[in-house]
Amino acid sequence: MHILLKESVTESDLQTLYTHEIEVLFSNKKTWNCYRYQERYAKVVELVKRYVPKKSKIIDIGSSHGNFSLGLASEGYIMLGLELEPNFVKYARWKLKKKKPGVMDNVNFVVGTSSNLPVPSDAFDCVLLLETIEHLKEPEKALQEIRRVLRKNGFLVLSTVKRFSFIHNSRSFKEFREKYQKGEELTDSHFGDEHLFELNEEESIDLFSSCGLDVLRLDTIAPLILYPILSIKGLNSLPNPLTKFLVKVLSKLNLLCRGIVIVAKKHSI
Repeated sequence: MHILLKESVTESDLQTLYTHEIEVLFSNKKTWNCYRYQERYAKVVELVKRYVPKKSKIIDIGSSHGNFSLGLASEGYIMLGLELEPNFVKYARWKLKKKKPGVMDNVNFVVGTSSNLPVPSDAFDCVLLLETIEHLKEPEKALQEIRRVLRKNGFLVLSTVKRFSFIHNSRSFKEFREKYQKGEELTDSHFGDEHLFELNEEESIDLFSSCGLDVLRLDTIAPLILYPILSIKGLNSLPNPLTKFLVKVLSKLNLLCRGIVIVAKKHSI
């Protein structure tokens, strides 16, 4: 839904989007979108909890509708959601107001860009960059800014799509960089995502390392082979524990996984 891309967003628009979001992303229905989103959400929260103590300060760059920031704030983290689109920030703040007074005082949302973060250096214990890097024309600049705002031994948790050349003609990072340096048009609208490039595991590690971030772990998620099966009537009612088991096994085997979740640590020079 593109309600938030309208020039003027009403209270009714926000309520409509909220209802849609609950039904599509957070319901117990065994649908493709539900599993894809909930799997990524669960993996990110799991990794943050593993590496970052509660009450730590986290900035969520490209916070979109604010779901990850709100979720981690409810877990006891001090969250700042930063988003380029003002209406996205408006929606996240609107959802925040629906919480009980005093319950979510540890989260805020602001407008800003990844290439020039409006925060001081060494200010955060962790940075989230979720489904964002593939949209950036200057990803190195964003990663360097992330390194700047991270405290010593701070962590970056990043999720992105994984490139499969045999599925569609998504650009490798090398091809993207060559075209960008030549000033060529870069919009890539496959699946309507407008990804400028997509990374594989090797490209991700090289890119992070060049920006002073050491990759500690790289997990593949969202096995493509499972989602069409879950969309078939009758099979979409598989018991949740069985579905989670299948997701875990297929992800471990790296069978046509469409997502990557990375944990990196600020490299001390």
